[in-house]
Amino acid sequence: MNDWIPAAVLWGLTLVRLPTVRNREALPAFWGSLFASIAFTLYVPSVYLTVDNAMGGGNIAGLILSEFVIAALWQIQRSLQVATTTGTVSARDRPWVRWWAVCSLAMLLTYPGWNAPESTRWMVSVYGAHPALLVFQTFAVTFIMTVSVSALRICWPRMNQMEGLFGAGFRMVLAGFGIALMIAGMRLYGNFLPPGSGAKAAVEQFFELAQQVIVILVSLGLSLPRLTAVAQKFALTVRAAQMLRTIQPIWQGVASAEMDLVIDSKPYSKAEFLSINSVARLQRRVSEIRDAEIRARTSGYTMDPQSAEIVREVETLLYNYPDSHTSSEKQRVET
Repeated sequence: MNDWIPAAVLWGLTLVRLPTVRNREALPAFWGSLFASIAFTLYVPSVYLTVDNAMGGGNIAGLILSEFVIAALWQIQRSLQVATTTGTVSARDRPWVRWWAVCSLAMLLTYPGWNAPESTRWMVSVYGAHPALLVFQTFAVTFIMTVSVSALRICWPRMNQMEGLFGAGFRMVLAGFGIALMIAGMRLYGNFLPPGSGAKAAVEQFFELAQQVIVILVSLGLSLPRLTAVAQKFALTVRAAQMLRTIQPIWQGVASAEMDLVIDSKPYSKAEFLSINSVARLQRRVSEIRDAEIRARTSGYTMDPQSAEIVREVETLLYNYPDSHTSSEKQRVET
């Protein structure tokens, strides 16, 4: 798999989650996606070498990459707890904070003993049998395995409770962490295989492919409801832009004669769907049409049946706007 693909997917999912940063309960998923994006950007060989050389070499980029990976996993584990626990999760979170801190610090303290002078993204494959790197990997692999077990324990009992997009998302997360648990020890095992052997190459190639599949599965699984909500809102924005053009003649014939009732006289743009305001503009247009219609009736005005049907269609579209969901449903989607 091209190394840029997971990085690009993760950055896309992070950008999709950016509007949720004000929601405290959605923050763990956002941080998890952001940390994973940084880690898998560093995972690209050209980026890895550039960053490592800029920081003086010695594969310090490998340390930074790994620290971001376990930080991402910690936040993903938190997001699963938030999504499946009512009330506060702070009491359950404290042991995980300490466990992440212990692993992160242990990994950091091994760096002076790495003895890995050549900058290479495949540092673990080249130097992995060195004692300091074995300790480093042991803590990283152990953290990955404990997070995977925790995620499986959270997701598995709830599979029958989750339906639709939430069920599909949980199944993707379950599959991702299931694979992670199976291959976690492979990273350590590969260090002891003979350098240059076919078995070592096969293990390393499988591990590299598997970890990219894992991160995409888990990230997409957590983001599936959010992605669907974004797609629905985008589709509505495009539809609203189209309806703005459709009702423009109606507005021109009714509301333009009552300009004191008009809030927004800006003309329609064919690129309206690129604006985040098309739905709000459509709402204003309908309100202006209805207000002007009420006033015009005093002079005997009656809207023709075709125009009336178009206005009712627009009102139906706005009534079914995604923001009319219940707050609990919105909270689950955002998280």
